[in-house]
Parts: sequence; structure tokens; C-alpha cells
Amino acid sequence: MRGGFLALALLAFSAGAAPIAASADLDGPPAFLITAVWPDRDPADVDLIVQDPRDGIVWYRARETEVLRLDRDDRGNFRDPEPLNQEIVSVRGGLPGEYVVNVSQYALTDVEEPLPVFVRVQAISPVALTVYEKTVEMRRVYEVTVVRFVLDDAGRITSFTFEDKPLAAAARTKVGLR
Repeated sequence: MRGGFLALALLAFSAGAAPIAASADLDGPPAFLITAVWPDRDPADVDLIVQDPRDGIVWYRARETEVLRLDRDDRGNFRDPEPLNQEIVSVRGGLPGEYVVNVSQYALTDVEEPLPVFVRVQAISPVALTVYEKTVEMRRVYEVTVVRFVLDDAGRITSFTFEDKPLAAAARTKVGLR
């Protein structure tokens, strides 16, 4: 499935489809949205951890870099009256280079049953377009690399890779945690 979608996505970008232009305005609307969603009302706390091309990392303890912003940090049902479980990271400015998208279990309440986490990368400008999506199952796995993608100077995605790249340890180190 992953290979088929990858081929389709790369074909769309290389076959002359209009490029998804990234905005140069870092305070303006996002060029891309990255979302993670898990079952409504589930008490699990799942986190997006995203790295930008300059090694900036956003997660619940560092909510903003030059081009990334954690717009929604969801803690499952802990102090959260909303039933929707969703984390959102926006990519602003479309800095060229590699972006890494990881999902991490901060707290799973049922480790016997896998927790499905749906992750989507959407280009927003000029129109919303899903460029990658996948459901990962969290079960006794602390952190998973969902996708790595590269933006060129024009803000187009030129490649997807799936090699594991843990980010949680580096993120904790950046904010002085062990």
C-alpha cells in the first residue's frame, strides 16, 4: 500500500501537476498541516514530534520553531472535555530540506490492544491536497517514524522516505531534560 501511494504521489508531482507553493511568510497561513488522530474519547496521550530542515523539533514541550508550530496538543481525556483526539502541527514558510514526522506514545492506557493512530500530511496552499497518509498501530512502541519528506526551493515535495529517525531523545535534550 505504502509503495503504491508513494508512486501515485510522486507521479502527481512529477507529471506536471501545479507545484504546491510554500509561502515565504512565516507568520502567514501554513503551507502544510500534519495531523495525528486516534479514536475519540480514548484516554491515551499520543504526541506528534516533527523535525524541520534546520533540526528544529516541535513537540509538547517546545511548541514552535522558525517554521513549525504545534497548533494543538491533545492529552487524550486528561483535563480535556472534547471527545476528539487530534494533534496538529503546521509548517509555515516551506523551508527547503527534509522534514521528519514521528508519532510517540506519551501514555497508553491499554497496551494489550493496539492503538490506531492516523497521520496525514496535507498541502494547504493553493488548495488542500493530501500528500501522504498512514495509520500506525501503537503497542508498546514509544516512537515511530511515520514519514520523512523533502521540500525543494519551490516548496514542492520531491521525495518520501520511511527510514526510522528517533526524535524524542533529541527533543528532550534541547529543552534540558534527560
